[in-house]
Amino acid sequence: MTDEPIRCPKCGHSLRIVFGGSAIVCRSCGASWVASGKPICESLNAREDAVVSQIAYALRQIREEGGQGNFAIFEADRKRNYYVQVAGSSEKPEIYGEAASNNVLTPQDALDEQQIDLLASLGWHPPSPNDLNFRQVWVASSKDAYQRVASGILQTLIEVYGFSPDQELSVGVTLE
Repeated sequence: MTDEPIRCPKCGHSLRIVFGGSAIVCRSCGASWVASGKPICESLNAREDAVVSQIAYALRQIREEGGQGNFAIFEADRKRNYYVQVAGSSEKPEIYGEAASNNVLTPQDALDEQQIDLLASLGWHPPSPNDLNFRQVWVASSKDAYQRVASGILQTLIEVYGFSPDQELSVGVTLE
């Protein structure tokens, strides 16, 4: 692998040549190009697909492995406490989801009215006296269903909490 002073057509940062000089990868935005300068794929969509697969795998784990107290947390921003968490078990097809609300956020990180309205439009129910967070329940017991739920979770992380697919998603899975 050799470094070449080539600039990314997408973001302008320096590129590095990999795979014997046939592919170029941007160090900044992660865009991939063949040496001719044409995109290998739409890198944002590829990254979104990778994150959806990562979330779907965690959903499958909490639904098909472990015991009754399985859960996963997907952190969009750990410092701001922006997350979606899910719970499930192999005994029931439901996945129970929670999305961070102002009840668990600091005042400077509180969701504004637009973010709250967006959560509602994405199917999240508002907090209640017994639930601190927004909540949603999905039925999922197949690969397609896990992918569909994962896509909705990623949409929430992106549109409400400002997650970018080119960031590393923090995923924690606990199987009991």
